[in-house]
Order: sequence, then C-alpha cells, then structure tokens
Amino acid sequence: MTEKKISIEQPESYKNVGKEAFKRASKTNKETVTVRELSDAMSSNIMPKVMDTAQKYKSSFDGLFYVVVLFKREKLIQKTLKIYYIAKQSCPSPSYEQAVFSFDPKTDELKFLWMIPQKSWVKFMYKNRHLLEVQGDPALPDIVDFVESRLCNRAVIMNKESESHLLKHPMII
Repeated sequence: MTEKKISIEQPESYKNVGKEAFKRASKTNKETVTVRELSDAMSSNIMPKVMDTAQKYKSSFDGLFYVVVLFKREKLIQKTLKIYYIAKQSCPSPSYEQAVFSFDPKTDELKFLWMIPQKSWVKFMYKNRHLLEVQGDPALPDIVDFVESRLCNRAVIMNKESESHLLKHPMII
C-alpha cells in the first residue's frame, strides 16, 4: 500500500485570518454603520426576513404590532453588519440605525414607517436639507421628522399615550 502525498501550494502566501480581521477592523469606526452599508443591507434580502418575522409572531400579538430592524456593525470583522429583527406590541421610539414596520395580522399588511441612519448622517442630511442634491434622498423626510420630533410624536400617538408625552421642541443633534 502506497501513501499518497498531498502538496500544499505556496503555504508562505497564506494569511492568518485572525490577524487580517483584526488589522482591518482596527482601521474602521466600530460603533456606527455607514450609509452605504445600511443601504446595501436594506436593498438586499431584508424584506423577506421582515415578513418572516411578522408571520412568525403573528399569533403572539392581539392586533397591530411592529417589526423593528436594528443595524449594528460587527466589531471584529470589517464591513459586517448584524441585523436584528424584533417584533413588538408597542411602537418603538425612533432611534439611530433603525427601520420600523407595522404589521396588521388580520390583513397580512406590512407597512414601512421609517428608517433612521447613523447619527453623523442624520446631522449631515438635516444641516444640508435645503441643498438640491440632498432633497431627492428618500431618507430625508424621515430624518427631518426625526430631528424635529414629529417621528417621536407619531410613535406616542400610535401607542395611544397621553398627549402630555408629546414633544414640543426639536431634538439637539
């Protein structure tokens, strides 16, 4: 019986995966998600997963409920987003790096409510909201409503909370 020897071609060219991941991760801001990453995540396969989450929790809630999508950057691996899908009975308060949908289990209607990108992008968009190239961005209305507290007030109204909870002043960004 003869042994077959398998040669590994050019092992000196191999890179240590852990070292490479650490090196790349140290070059990026680990806490925020870029607009490009958020856009790519939203346009990829997010909608089927939102609908799957809604269908999964359909029998857990009485009436209308909300599917919240949170985008978080993986701290160790560059250009990797973790996307969390959460079903909630109450409408969540708007927050950065979040998309919110409402779902009516009686009609199976999924409705997009808002999407808020990272804080730095919100600041930039709001500051430059009157510029022509920014005005065509589909996220701009949500960003303006978020900064001017209308989105928070919308959540208060959807939750049927007291009018005393309504915000009267824009947030400071």
